Amino acid sequence: EIVEPDLQIEKTVDPIAAALGSVVTFSISIDHTTESLTTAYDVIVTDYIPTGLILNEASVQVVTTGGPLGQSIVTTPTSVLVRWDEFPLGATAVITFEAVFSGPAPVFNSANVEWSTLQIDPAPRLVPQSSYNTDSTERRYDPLAQAGPNDYTVSSEVRLSTPPRLPHTGFAPGEITELPQQPSNF
Repeated sequence: EIVEPDLQIEKTVDPIAAALGSVVTFSISIDHTTESLTTAYDVIVTDYIPTGLILNEASVQVVTTGGPLGQSIVTTPTSVLVRWDEFPLGATAVITFEAVFSGPAPVFNSANVEWSTLQIDPAPRLVPQSSYNTDSTERRYDPLAQAGPNDYTVSSEVRLSTPPRLPHTGFAPGEITELPQQPSNF
């Protein structure tokens, strides 16, 4: 019986519709699924900030629960990367950050989490452990594999848009506006 970790990720933005130039808050939640059976290793969350958003690097915060979860955080103007050596079964983490919505709308922003099933460090990631077997790498996400035994990654995406505009009539869209009786010569 194979015992493996299985993680999930959910990304949200508040508000989901914002005026250009306003500050929005992103939240990324990571935890084990109900199918997960053990600790995940070398967990990496990446969020590449797309054109249309300006990251406030100083706003990045990580809150973790469920065991020794020391993480490292690396930010650039266009990315947020958070890494844990171990992510114990039952652990949770929430990453939050702010960005200025510079448009144009809509802006799609996604984050992903990848992990390993074994702790084989200090060997570098995806480097064979044996010169006689090129497939002797640590089992983790392999972007070249088309969903298979090394598909240890999931992602989540949010859409940020601008609020709907009022039509030129000045009436709210989708609303019935009662008007008083009008004179016939109007």
